[in-house]
This record gives sequence, C-alpha cells and structure tokens, in this order.
Amino acid sequence: MSSLKNLLRVGALAVLLFFTVFSNACTIFMANDGQNVWVGNNEDDPLSKKYRLWFYPAKKSHYGYAIWSDLAYKGLSYLNPQGGLNEHGLFMDYTFVNGLDIIKDPKRKDRKKQVATDLLKKCKTVEEALTYLSQFNLVKLKYAQLFIGDASGNYAIVTGGYIVRKTDNSFA
Repeated sequence: MSSLKNLLRVGALAVLLFFTVFSNACTIFMANDGQNVWVGNNEDDPLSKKYRLWFYPAKKSHYGYAIWSDLAYKGLSYLNPQGGLNEHGLFMDYTFVNGLDIIKDPKRKDRKKQVATDLLKKCKTVEEALTYLSQFNLVKLKYAQLFIGDASGNYAIVTGGYIVRKTDNSFA
C-alpha cells in the first residue's frame, strides 16, 4: 500500500511540475520527515530574466542572510528581494496573487516597503517573524503572499489580509 501512496505522490508532483513549466507559475515547497527539512522554490519569470544572489554576513545588529532578486531595478534589486534564507534556516519567498483585500488596523503602522530583509535580519523562526509582522498593516502584500518557513519545519503564508498556518508536514 505504501508503494501505491509513493507512486501517487510522484505522479501528483509530476503533474504539478508539468503545469508549472507551461504556466510559468511560482512554486514553493517544504517537506519535513521529522529529522530533516527541505525547502525550495522557482520563480515565474521568463528564462531571459536575470537574477542575482546577494550575501550579507552576520553583524552585531543582525543575522547573516542571502536574498535573490531580479536585476530589473538597475542596481537597486537588493531593495526588492524575491526571497531569501538566513543563517538560522528562516526561508521566505513571495508568490503573485490577484489583488486581495488588505485588512487595516488603525493601531498599526502601514508597512509600504518589503519585509523580507528585516525578517531575515531579525528572526530565527516563523513565530518570531509573525510576531514582528503583527505590528504592521501589510499594504505591500495586496498582490503577493509571503511564504515563511523555518528549520523546525514550521511555516505560514502571510498576505495583507490573512495568515495561513502550518497544517501538514509538507507544503507545495
């Protein structure tokens, strides 16, 4: 029976990857077997788009991290990362979504710039990241969702209107 389950999983993954190749859809995955956590992603841009990987070593004021971004911002692409990973295993990536309603709390400040870099600098875990984000109205996330995962296998999907928390050990 377990070989049938594995065959169905491989088949489902093959179908997902097939449609991803032809639809240019972003894919983020995370798998956790209780001992190891694997995470990865693809970007949904044309093959002609150029990307850069930026590395920032740890300092007294922040953790070491890496971000990836496209080069469309003429030397400022590090200001608008597509995703990243820090030295503690906090991983994040954005996916595009059609416009979502933003829920604004008048007691919170509007966060108009991206949050990925600050989260990678300051947080080790998904819980720390969610605590940090709770002080803001995430107005920049009207057309994106932010996937956050950590080395323990925890994850969350964040938008400007809702948060989806971990429900299973694997995510795609």
